[in-house]
Amino acid sequence: MYTTKDTPSWEQKLFLIYEICQILQSVSPLEEKLYIILTVLTAKEGFGFNRAALFLVDEERNMLEGRMGVGPVNAQEAEQIWETLRQEGKTIYEYIEAYQRLPKSGVSSFDQQVQRVRLELIPNAKPPITCIRNKKPLIVHDWRNVCIEEAFSKLLVGGQFACVPLVVKKKVIGLVLVDNAFNGKTIVESDIKTLLVFANYAAAAIENTMLYKSLSEKIDALAAAKEKLNRVHSRFKHYDGYAAMGRLAAGVAHEIRNPLNAIALNIQIVKDIQQENHGESEFEIKEALEVVTKEINRLDGLVSEFLAYATPSRMELKYLDLHDILYKVLKHKISYSQTNSIKISHNFCHDLPRVLIDEEQIRRALFNVVLNAIQAMPNGGELKVYTGLIKDRSCVCIRIEDTGIGMSKDVRKHVFEPFYSTKIDGLGLGLPIVEKIVEKHGGEILINSKKYKGTNVEIFLPAKELKIKTG
Repeated sequence: MYTTKDTPSWEQKLFLIYEICQILQSVSPLEEKLYIILTVLTAKEGFGFNRAALFLVDEERNMLEGRMGVGPVNAQEAEQIWETLRQEGKTIYEYIEAYQRLPKSGVSSFDQQVQRVRLELIPNAKPPITCIRNKKPLIVHDWRNVCIEEAFSKLLVGGQFACVPLVVKKKVIGLVLVDNAFNGKTIVESDIKTLLVFANYAAAAIENTMLYKSLSEKIDALAAAKEKLNRVHSRFKHYDGYAAMGRLAAGVAHEIRNPLNAIALNIQIVKDIQQENHGESEFEIKEALEVVTKEINRLDGLVSEFLAYATPSRMELKYLDLHDILYKVLKHKISYSQTNSIKISHNFCHDLPRVLIDEEQIRRALFNVVLNAIQAMPNGGELKVYTGLIKDRSCVCIRIEDTGIGMSKDVRKHVFEPFYSTKIDGLGLGLPIVEKIVEKHGGEILINSKKYKGTNVEIFLPAKELKIKTG
């Protein structure tokens, strides 16, 4: 990056390095610091190289990855850039201050080329990997006469280039590439010595920024873990009582179910007899029997919920398509939603992988969430279902949103507690069952809700198979 300023002396460069290092010590995003470093390398007030690129080491993948590049890709673009800079006449500090208003990485052609570079850090690697292996700067006077990494050669235009490792506490975290591809100025040893001084400061700034980011992420993760721990602790502070209640509920449920079945069968027989007779009270009898039958079915459903929560069930795991299960759940509730003026829509991820799940349990969990959403919209509304793949967490996400009555903050704290319900006829086991099923699958459920503003339920399930489906 050239300006109209005079070429600085060696002392001026050292003073500039000092001032820039002060700026790099501030807390700012990594991309901004990379931009500042490369701006110093390409500005005429700084080192005045035609182009500069920065690469960082990915230790987990054992790869060198291109992160950012500043400079033109050909002579014509170089002339256009230099002419623009001459007209603007900005100093290096003005460019740094204007970072937020400037195009970010990935915009220029050279930057895009740099970001596509991936080099494996193997023992017998070629330049520029040798710069990392040896922890020493490297000047290549004509790369066309040297065997270098093929992916790296696509960045080069002129004959000469230089690489300087970014070293922190004897560990190489990356490297800087510089060249004078368009003005042809030779890079000499004195240039590299000054560049090494700056590279050491730059490496420390980059390392500190990455450590700060990692620390921030860990703090956020710890805060989330603490919140979940508090929720679990609150829910199970009377665990012994719940365990005893669960055993009791399981026994009572088994004892109740058989009489319920017998009653339901006998009521059906009475209804059949009534159909053959035509007394004056026939309509009232039938109506009463319908109510009794409905209540028995409801009690049977409550018993089923008791059993689902109180007794462990064996999981039959298979790789299944979540969309198939979601379609069945939504289809089952469409008739009810149409009656209640509820619009149902979905946006499913087209490359969602199959997941290892128990079909019946996951269907039950999704059914409970969808049912809750519909029941939260007695006057109509909109139900939206989304699916997505979160690759960095290796999981799939199902998000179910409604525009219903929502929940207060206090109610939201208790939604996973067994037997807690705001419904008149609710047992308070629907969401606890959902959470139990999701956690048994190694997943997580999160709920966001505001009073009168709807509810958003997100279910995360591990994606054991990350291959994209075909067909």
